[in-house]
Amino acid sequence: MNEQIVTILQRYSRGNAFIEQERIARLASMAVKESQAIFNELVEGWESVVKSERGLDRLDRWRLETTLVVRIAFLRLAEEKGLV
Repeated sequence: MNEQIVTILQRYSRGNAFIEQERIARLASMAVKESQAIFNELVEGWESVVKSERGLDRLDRWRLETTLVVRIAFLRLAEEKGLV
């Protein structure tokens, strides 16, 4: 495997571990009412998407567009580096 890719994956792994520790610390210090309020907001947001007339269609379209943008960006990067 390319050394750059290995290095990038290692850094992502360290970053993910750091973010996870921050998340654990934040959740541990959070009051039950605060965590319940955050959960309720998330549920309300999701329910509003599901209940809207075209909510899920818009979500699917957004996911597709995002995937395409990322794929194109990686393809351009690979081309610049002569990998494809």
